[in-house]
Amino acid sequence: MRSVAKRAGVHLDLRAGCIDMYDHLGHLFCGRVRGGGKEVRMPLSEEAQTIYQYLVSEVVGSGHVVTYGQVSGATGVPLGPEGQNPVVNALYEIFRACDAAGLPPLTVVVVQHGQVYENGRHGMPGGGYLVAEARSPNKAGRRRDAGLDEWLETPRPPDTDTWQMRAMIEAHQDSVWSYEGEWPESL
Repeated sequence: MRSVAKRAGVHLDLRAGCIDMYDHLGHLFCGRVRGGGKEVRMPLSEEAQTIYQYLVSEVVGSGHVVTYGQVSGATGVPLGPEGQNPVVNALYEIFRACDAAGLPPLTVVVVQHGQVYENGRHGMPGGGYLVAEARSPNKAGRRRDAGLDEWLETPRPPDTDTWQMRAMIEAHQDSVWSYEGEWPESL
């Protein structure tokens, strides 16, 4: 699929039969191609697939959260400023793909530097995790606590407010650690 302008809305390319939808930050959040009368979900970007493989092969089995910086260092996907952060953009893709597949929210195990506790079992992700959770259809049936809708507001609450959702976030992290199914090779 060719590159398109990154702004909120929908981009249609009738010649290629593509539909791309972008969120308010310009992140591609839904890429679908219509072919043969059915919709096919677009595969993860290369950065998202790299991070997904790292999380599944290295992090899930350890039972310990990792920081955004550790993910970047282990995968070579760079960190960047808000709205232009390749690691965060890839995590958003992975979150949506996990939700669509009915899997636990794998990205919840990526947390902010200095926000790890309980010997690494739990930690606090950035506010973008709660924005993604609030926007998701929740096909996996994750726990949702009162106050989550605040994360739909613009501007969203500061990252320090993620602590108000601590019990829900820990339940999501525990769902990743206790998942007994097989993680797919790719999403």
